[in-house]
Amino acid sequence: VRISLPPLRDVSIALEEGMIAGLAGPDGAGKGTLLRLAAGLAQPEQGRVEAPGPAVLVGAGSNARAELAAAIAAAPRVLLLDHALAMLDGAAQLRSVGELRRLCRSGAILVVSSHDLPLLERLCDVAVALDDGHILEQGDPGLVLAHYRRRMVEQACAAAGAYEVAASSRHGDGRVEGASIEILGQDGSAATAVRSGELITVRLRLCFRAAVDNPVAGILIRTRIGVSVYGTNTELEQ
Repeated sequence: VRISLPPLRDVSIALEEGMIAGLAGPDGAGKGTLLRLAAGLAQPEQGRVEAPGPAVLVGAGSNARAELAAAIAAAPRVLLLDHALAMLDGAAQLRSVGELRRLCRSGAILVVSSHDLPLLERLCDVAVALDDGHILEQGDPGLVLAHYRRRMVEQACAAAGAYEVAASSRHGDGRVEGASIEILGQDGSAATAVRSGELITVRLRLCFRAAVDNPVAGILIRTRIGVSVYGTNTELEQ
């Protein structure tokens, strides 16, 4: 049903019973507003929201695990998750995904907002990519999320060089200082974002203030939500 409420504009989504829909988009795209509308916690300025029954909204608060378990046990006709799965560890997330699928097989509608695109790809029947309050694309999760990734990388690459990444924290006794770190993309140019599967070079410059026996330098790459993707160090790599 087509609805409008800032920041959403002219948004229309229709889901059948038993479906799982994933919402992807940057912060401020309108995902949270859309879920609040679906839950009846906000009213659209234009259009309407229709649902087969009361909707339950679970957010990403400190009690997300307990709230999600209670919501699944209540077996609502519509369950809305606003980044709630991101608050669970790997085992709890896998267990919850299985329970959510069983709930949907009984006819419930599930809408999941998440920055974890691989999770949405595995879990959902349909994906909806949002940006700046409107729908960029909706349909097959594999295609929609692949296009969304490409747009996000292109936007990040377009902004590359506009700023320098500063150290957010420092630790240790000061004998060795990380002077600079640089990521080079597949073409050898500096990059602030890279595509999955792309060959990259990480160039780290260290400044030794004092003698250090057998120094080891390492890197750990995480996603924006803190999931470790790759790590290595000079001792492992010889």
